[in-house]
Amino acid sequence: MTDDDFSVADYLRDQLTRTRMTWFKLREHGVTDGSELQLDFFYAAPTNSRAEELKAFLQQETDYETRVTADRDQWIVRGHTQRVALSLAIVEQWVDWMLNVGLQFECVFDGWGAEVP
Repeated sequence: MTDDDFSVADYLRDQLTRTRMTWFKLREHGVTDGSELQLDFFYAAPTNSRAEELKAFLQQETDYETRVTADRDQWIVRGHTQRVALSLAIVEQWVDWMLNVGLQFECVFDGWGAEVP
């Protein structure tokens, strides 16, 4: 994606669409509003320094466990939240926040997942 093609609104809309699809799949496996889940998340970072900056910010602002790994020509910030009661609305707000935090560090929020309890 080039800078000319980049739209934060489109990026957020795409992530929220993916979030709804993931939530629907989780519901098919017994997850309901109020289920306690630990969310795994991923970011793509352009450099190791930007990845480390995002990792430090997330560790400072949240209780998430994070780590930085290399994958070919990019850096990946991986982590997970603590277990918490969730609903689709809560996850959508979280995705919006995570996406915007990543942008502050030139990192692309690449989605989330969860294991069914």
